[in-house]
Amino acid sequence: MTAPAFPLPQSSGHDGSVEHGARRRRTLPRAALLLSMLFLSLVLQGLPPRRAEAQSPERLVVLEMFGRSDCVICSEHAAPALDALAAEYASAGRPVAIFEHDTDNSSNLGMAERRRRWFRLLGVTRAPLPLLLLNGGLETAFGEEEGGAYEANYRAMIERALAEPPSAQVSALWAPTGATTLDVRMELRNTGAAIDPAAGAGVWIYVLEDKRVVHLSRYARGVGRLPLARSIAPNESVTVAGEVRVDAGTDLGAVRVLTVVERVREDGRWDVAQGAYAELDRDAPTPRPTATAEPTSEPTPASTSEPANAVTIHLPWTGR
Repeated sequence: MTAPAFPLPQSSGHDGSVEHGARRRRTLPRAALLLSMLFLSLVLQGLPPRRAEAQSPERLVVLEMFGRSDCVICSEHAAPALDALAAEYASAGRPVAIFEHDTDNSSNLGMAERRRRWFRLLGVTRAPLPLLLLNGGLETAFGEEEGGAYEANYRAMIERALAEPPSAQVSALWAPTGATTLDVRMELRNTGAAIDPAAGAGVWIYVLEDKRVVHLSRYARGVGRLPLARSIAPNESVTVAGEVRVDAGTDLGAVRVLTVVERVREDGRWDVAQGAYAELDRDAPTPRPTATAEPTSEPTPASTSEPANAVTIHLPWTGR
């Protein structure tokens, strides 16, 4: 607001107030003002500190992409969108893990099992790449996104999963035991319904490297499932340990080990109960664990004449 070009009449009241035009403002004497400020300061110092409200940790969201080196949709659309989302959530400190599997890597048996699950969920044997698996099967996607809305659609999937609370508490340690093997030990507390391996629940380990091997900037060098000997009851705490194999030539000094607990919901869909990145155990014991990641069988490889933007899997198969 622009000040007027002429001065307003002023007059001094007998009580120390100053009049500006028709308005009158009262002022405290300087000594009284200082005493009031001192009193307020003493009162505030006597108040107990305000406690920050404890925030429950968000549930981890895992988004796996199955791609192929010559998949055009992967390289030009899906991967840029997913890399942008990964950077966005990492910058915001949100627990979202986005990484890629090479669907042609027949030596990665854990990847093959994850891929078979995707096909079983949709009840098909052929689908266009990329294949996306969110939280083990809570949601899936594949091929082109309508209207080219890759980033928007993928973000919507992630946000829906983030909105749900965790149902477990997880911490883990890992240590290399050889050129292509590492041990993982997870401390798991179940804070939800029973985690039943007979229904398909399990502990999954992903050995990830921040390197563009195919399309995404993060790649799964190894995938393993640690065995659960029995159902884990609500409020029960257990230790799960085992060994995971990685691709030959993996630099174990450059990987991050993601540990994930999956359960099956009442509606029959897989979902993540909770997960965490394992810390490197610098005091790992020498003995090797008795449990190992469960071996899986690789499905019959797809025909070499198969189009680059599609993948075929041969069913039926057993197990979850």
